[in-house]
Amino acid sequence: MTIKKTSKKESVWFDENTDDTIQRIAAGEHTTVSDVIRKLVDKGMKTEGYKVEDDRLYDMVKTALVEISKPQVERLAAISAKATQISAASYFLLFYMIRMMLPEDRRDELDDTAATARKLGIEMLKLRDKDIDAFIRSGIERIKDE
Repeated sequence: MTIKKTSKKESVWFDENTDDTIQRIAAGEHTTVSDVIRKLVDKGMKTEGYKVEDDRLYDMVKTALVEISKPQVERLAAISAKATQISAASYFLLFYMIRMMLPEDRRDELDDTAATARKLGIEMLKLRDKDIDAFIRSGIERIKDE
């Protein structure tokens, strides 16, 4: 094992039994005590999950998690799609009912307001972590101005 230039020296105390074991390992592997200690610390960090260098294990865990969560993700997507359909149906039903209650001469005004609301809805979907409340307030002002 080679020492990188970014390595840092640390002093460590071992009991006699541990030190003898490390000495025997170093002699058996024809390496230094420092290399044995680095190797054992590295292996221990990987075992405890503090260090991930084994991409194969990471990929296996990731693949397993994706496979396990896939049915739940698909179910949530289906629920979301149904909620969107119900919301759209409610919107169109409400719009139709209001339009039918209005006198003929006011229906164009409602159509224009609905078109503006639809454009604002599309703009809102494009927002990222912005102040949605401020966006809604400015959208209401835009509708009032038309």
